[in-house]
Amino acid sequence: MKTITPFLVKFAITAIILSITFRYFLSSGIENGSTLMITLSACL
Repeated sequence: MKTITPFLVKFAITAIILSITFRYFLSSGIENGSTLMITLSACL
C-alpha cells in the first residue's frame, strides 16, 4: 500500500477547489438566468 504523496495531496486540493468554484458559479448562473455563466462553468 502506497503512502500519501505530495502529488496526491496537491491533486486532491485542486479537485476540491475546482468543484467548489464550479458549483458556486453554476448555481449563481442558474439563479440569475445567465446562459454565459452556465456555459463557462460547464466548460470548467
